[in-house]
Amino acid sequence: MSTPPSGQRSDPFHREQDRLHAGDAAPVGAADGDRYGRRGGLTSEDQARIKELERENRELRRVNEILRKASAFFAQAELDRPPKR
Repeated sequence: MSTPPSGQRSDPFHREQDRLHAGDAAPVGAADGDRYGRRGGLTSEDQARIKELERENRELRRVNEILRKASAFFAQAELDRPPKR
């Protein structure tokens, strides 16, 4: 994917990522930034929510992998079973 000349990325995911990280260059104490709204990045609540969602995402991926393996196991068992008459 090429970057548009303006320096902005065109897909929604990267635009949002750029927006969220736009204020990362100016370090301000997290408490001061949250309290007075001077922080350009994420609030502590947003960071906590992202961490929670990432944890949930990892768990869902793990469960999906287990289900995928179980499905393959039972599909193979069905193929190995003698046909009904």
